[in-house]
Amino acid sequence: MVWDSRTIHWNASPTGIQTRFATYVCMCPRSMASEAALARKLEVFKARKGTTHWPNMNIVFTDEGNDYAVPKRPDGSVCPANRDQPFVQPVETPEILRLVGVRA
Repeated sequence: MVWDSRTIHWNASPTGIQTRFATYVCMCPRSMASEAALARKLEVFKARKGTTHWPNMNIVFTDEGNDYAVPKRPDGSVCPANRDQPFVQPVETPEILRLVGVRA
């Protein structure tokens, strides 16, 4: 699915027992990001975390005392499926680093 995230949209938590997973891939020209934002982007990528829908600004929501938001269930408990790192680490090829935005 591809859509303009500036349009009105809403999300709801799953109500069944099936786990739902989505990855949002948001892109814009690298030239829209400052050098500081690009440095932050590399830091976020190395930590294997994500940002919001604004890839040029690297807006990262945080929890108290944590650099990154921790996924929580509607009751406020931490999602048991959350983990700090992916099961398989990406190979940091020049193309991957270009797609992440840290290489021209």
